[in-house]
Amino acid sequence: MAPGIQRTNINSISSSVSSVPSVARFIPFSTTGIHPPHFCYRSPPPTDGTVMDSLLQTALQPHIVRNAVKIALVVGSVLNLINQGEALWRGSGISWPHVLLNFLVPYCVASYSAAKNERVRRPGG
Repeated sequence: MAPGIQRTNINSISSSVSSVPSVARFIPFSTTGIHPPHFCYRSPPPTDGTVMDSLLQTALQPHIVRNAVKIALVVGSVLNLINQGEALWRGSGISWPHVLLNFLVPYCVASYSAAKNERVRRPGG
């Protein structure tokens, strides 16, 4: 450990700041002990459902939907070739629910991660 850096128990930090008003509460996001903890000032998330509503609104923005569809087409095609390639080559029946899921899952992952990324980059997000 580098000289002048003390290792601090994260539980003691969390309990000592619970009485601090939410505007000034800090949340450590690096507690590995290798680097000193970094702190960011962030209000706790609201508990009335607005975070999920806002995340859904962000995920439905046209540029996010467009990119998620592109990703889903590429990744879904690869997944379908991997998962049902043998059935396609033999000409036997394929599982249409699996085809749908092979496209739907990458779309959901891409749109969720893009929405979360955009909300983190946005001031106050």
